[in-house]
Amino acid sequence: MPDPQPENTPIFDVQWATIIETQAGVVGSMHQQFYKNHFYNFGDIEDPATIYAFNADTGEKDWTHIYDPNLDPYKIRQNIRYENFLIATTQNRIFAFNLDTQEIEWEHDLNQLNFRLGVFTLAANGLVYLVVDYFQGEYHEVRLLEFQPSTGVYRNFYTFEDDSIGFKNVSPPAYFEKDGEGYLVFNEYEKYASPPQEGIQNLTAFNIETKERLWHRKNISDAYPSNGLYPPVIHKNTVITGGDGTLYAFDLFSGQSKWNFETEEFAGAWGTTKSLIHNDRLYANPTGFDIYCLNPETGELIWENDVAPNCTDNMLYYEKEDALVFTSWGYGSVMILDTLTGELIHREKQYEGDNYNNDIAYDPVRDMFFTTTYIHAVAFKLNIPD
Repeated sequence: MPDPQPENTPIFDVQWATIIETQAGVVGSMHQQFYKNHFYNFGDIEDPATIYAFNADTGEKDWTHIYDPNLDPYKIRQNIRYENFLIATTQNRIFAFNLDTQEIEWEHDLNQLNFRLGVFTLAANGLVYLVVDYFQGEYHEVRLLEFQPSTGVYRNFYTFEDDSIGFKNVSPPAYFEKDGEGYLVFNEYEKYASPPQEGIQNLTAFNIETKERLWHRKNISDAYPSNGLYPPVIHKNTVITGGDGTLYAFDLFSGQSKWNFETEEFAGAWGTTKSLIHNDRLYANPTGFDIYCLNPETGELIWENDVAPNCTDNMLYYEKEDALVFTSWGYGSVMILDTLTGELIHREKQYEGDNYNNDIAYDPVRDMFFTTTYIHAVAFKLNIPD
């Protein structure tokens, strides 16, 4: 039986806090990573690609990697982790940094390949998918590139060519299997450069080996398309994506419509936070204040709470306490919600007067969370009362 908590133990219990840079605050990549014994944070908006490694137990900055600014002066914009590889992008590059050896494992110069950087994801099949613009000829193409994360070997999986109607775009994909074969499902955006009220959003699924289309849902949203920064989310045989102020659900294997859930958001929703599926529940945050908890098979509303303006990219499900843990950029706070009722358990507003501003990483071994303010890297534990 665990020892009882001492009286007056705070819900949000700071274990350590370390100044990231002594000269100024840091506004860099929103994504945070944890691997083995380190919490990884990234450099300022004006810095070349910079990686800080904070000791998980002490908060000491054990090492810093700074890319040669003469080769690439741009900050890390996005990053994901696959095993010991940190896959990151700058304005000009995609590269893999080996967290064990502290060396760059591979890199590609996007400019030399005539690519302009888009968004990317690590799919459930262990491959990295990057959206890029490819410039050649009268029109440019949007391509979905597939990378092996350990080697950097890549191929062009899908091309969406521009035409006289205008620019196109796609979202990062989600991976699923059908009859032993792999598939990708993602959003397509026609008329991408048109005013948002004229935008068109499709949803499509392709066989990953043959590249044959399994199904195609055209015009799931014919105004205010959205959900372009994140993959659709999958629950059993249902795929869910956002468009305008609505969540749309389709049969994963046929593309047939299953349900729609309309929110009170006007437009441009689903643009800052990736929806989360856990324990047969869907947690979704449009760009505004609300978090919705839905049944992903039926679209039935389980609860709604309006305490979370502009969640950062990832919401964490804390299984030990059935709590939803995330940073609200709009509040500059770390938020803890009861996942079963939606009740706000705690809001941690600041550390030493400085707002929280980035995603949260979690280490299950230490049962410890890690995040940042503009000035500090912060490690904390949660003591949620019964």
